[in-house]
Amino acid sequence: MSKLHNITTPLAAVLLLIISALSLQSCVVEVVDHPIPVHELVGEWRMIEESGVPVDSRYSESYAFYEDYTGTYSYYDRLGRIWYEDFYWETNQRGTLYINYVNQAMGSAFCYYDLDGNYAYFSDDPRFHYYNTYIRIR
Repeated sequence: MSKLHNITTPLAAVLLLIISALSLQSCVVEVVDHPIPVHELVGEWRMIEESGVPVDSRYSESYAFYEDYTGTYSYYDRLGRIWYEDFYWETNQRGTLYINYVNQAMGSAFCYYDLDGNYAYFSDDPRFHYYNTYIRIR
């Protein structure tokens, strides 16, 4: 009886090892590649109205928002020269946009935003009594 016991114990251990290995193969996790959703502001936006007054497109400011939460603000000075300022941006669930400029002299800014198709509305007032209108150009 001890010889049979000596044979079955290693055999049982091998069978247990094989069953364990087979069961682990059935637990393989399948990775599904879901694209990260792109924020709705990503793109380039050019101002077309400032507080309801049309803006000449040759001198209007624009914002470019990139997927990595960086961006570029471009504007014209009084002499007609164009300037570019890089920034970092983020939003919250309440429709607030925060911009931190790389150039510390520009500081930081925040505004409320709302989107309607290819139009973006930026306002200092949460009720949007006064706002600037931007159109998506890219």
